[in-house]
Amino acid sequence: MRRLVGIPPIHGHESPASWLTRAALSQGVEVKELMTYVGLSVKRDPDLTLAGNALWNVANLTGQAVSSFGFAEHMFSGLRSIDPTGEDFLLWTKNGMPRYRYCSLCLHEPGCKHFPLHWRFKAWRWCPIHDCLLGERCPHCRCDLQLPGDMLNAGLKREGVAHLGRCLKCAERLDTGWESTPHPLKEGLVAGWEKAVLENGRALLAAIFHRHFFITGNAKRHSLDSLTRFKKMGVLPQDLLLLSSQSLQVRRNQRKATLRNHPGFYEGRSARERS
Repeated sequence: MRRLVGIPPIHGHESPASWLTRAALSQGVEVKELMTYVGLSVKRDPDLTLAGNALWNVANLTGQAVSSFGFAEHMFSGLRSIDPTGEDFLLWTKNGMPRYRYCSLCLHEPGCKHFPLHWRFKAWRWCPIHDCLLGERCPHCRCDLQLPGDMLNAGLKREGVAHLGRCLKCAERLDTGWESTPHPLKEGLVAGWEKAVLENGRALLAAIFHRHFFITGNAKRHSLDSLTRFKKMGVLPQDLLLLSSQSLQVRRNQRKATLRNHPGFYEGRSARERS
């Protein structure tokens, strides 16, 4: 088989499914055709299966360095050691397809639009870069975000999309409304325990990366396989947090209403601020 040319490189924290989606567009083919060509089963989750000999074969046929997939391989191999099918820790649609959340502010920034692998994890609900909750579905068609997917024929009219900043179902922008996104920590919209849960989502992925973790107030180092015990206890971030951007917006509006009704709200404010 011939080595493909013009394949885009995988970004440092990008998920294999996201990269395959972009790579297929670079070849002008559907993602299933590319996966078949490089020897990946279209019926299996590439995030979980792109490893070992399969990874070497894909890297060789696409002209990529095996090391460029190092972060993704390390994270998903760690996950497989405690959750072989990804059922407990990864996001899935109702029909069993790989699902992602997304940060509208990340996708609004300039540069190559791609989906980092942490957007696939149930526990990762909050973007620490932009201090915002991740979006669950397309803000326009309300469809789940499934990857890998076809960019070539994306959209209702199957006209395709140029980048992953657009929904593959309706082709509308995923960053719509980014300027009004609530910032839970900066704006003080969450309780202390909710803040801890948001930050623990990041800590959970750090545990998978380092293969161990610590619990606040306890000096004992826990092995990665202990996470399955905590999962059964229902104390992991994905089990505790019910926040959404909509609920944060309600809290923001309620706080504004409370402040406006406060006798000292307008004291010391400019005319523009009062309006």
